[in-house]
Amino acid sequence: MSVPYLQELTLQLAIGASQLDPSLRSRHAQWLITQQRDDGGFAGREGDSDPYYTAFALRALWILDALDSKIGGRAAQFLKQRLTRKESIIDLISLIFGSAIVELAVGEIVISDEDLHWRQNVSDLLSTLRTDDGGFAKTPEGRAGSTYQTFLSILCYQ
Repeated sequence: MSVPYLQELTLQLAIGASQLDPSLRSRHAQWLITQQRDDGGFAGREGDSDPYYTAFALRALWILDALDSKIGGRAAQFLKQRLTRKESIIDLISLIFGSAIVELAVGEIVISDEDLHWRQNVSDLLSTLRTDDGGFAKTPEGRAGSTYQTFLSILCYQ
């Protein structure tokens, strides 16, 4: 069985990052750590924490070997709070990616294997994005598949 794409990509990036100067890795990791908000999530330049920036920060910290159980646990709590919200497609996909990262990196379970209802809802939503050309659109109203959206949707199925 092959390794899922995101795990393989993260491993390759971590191997590359391990060859960077330790002070550079540490400086970037420390900056990211200070960006974690009180709710456990991460935000962009403005606004509240959101799954997109949280998943990005978690992946970066993991690559830098700086994602510990304290940071991951707080992020997992933030992500769990988002499970019942209606998210944009990109935030939903980021929620799934972020959840996978904290599970793989620190053992925090955000999306339980037993929660088949949530998983089925995600699958149903993604199926509404399917287009006649075989891809996935950005919205259910989309007529043509977007390469990037198709890539993200397939990663969710992994």
